[in-house]
Amino acid sequence: MMIHLNPHEYIAKGTHKKIYIHPLFPDRCIKQAYNIKGIRDLIREGNYLKHKKSSCLPKYHGLASTNLGLLPVFDYITDYDGTHCKNITAELSMPYNNSQESIIEALKKFKQTIIKDSIVCLELFPANLALRNNGDKTYSIYIIDLGDSSRGLHLEYFCPATRKKHMRRRWNNLMLMLIKTSCEHLLPSLRNLIE
Repeated sequence: MMIHLNPHEYIAKGTHKKIYIHPLFPDRCIKQAYNIKGIRDLIREGNYLKHKKSSCLPKYHGLASTNLGLLPVFDYITDYDGTHCKNITAELSMPYNNSQESIIEALKKFKQTIIKDSIVCLELFPANLALRNNGDKTYSIYIIDLGDSSRGLHLEYFCPATRKKHMRRRWNNLMLMLIKTSCEHLLPSLRNLIE
């Protein structure tokens, strides 16, 4: 069955891709690339997620036939109540936000998970992370975009030492980005997460 997507009703748009909510499965999303880099990214992301399982990655559900072409389907990460996840940068920059300490704890768990599960991605940009409210005053963090594929990652796929070294650098870069935009009272907690 062909799925009809309105090209103007996407829920998010990045540099290379648009994201649509799957009309038949609201817990899934369909990604559409609109340039060659985006196509390469989606192919790499789909192939990687086919074989890689982790609590910080969405599941890949294969390809769907749509009026916009054959497009990949992924989990759509939402808060416990089905609403769109909040932005981690926005949450950490709000003064006196009651959830900020829980978000710091989620960052600690996220760091443990990406290292334990040997996740490979190009960069950990805050915009590529979904901050999921679990509904019990806890949060989970998901990588919803593995990054652009303009640079090769071949060595990281096969060499654990290289993967760990590069992930440590990416983690520290993420912490530095969050430190630049976060409230002053959170800076010591974020600095403690830098290796």
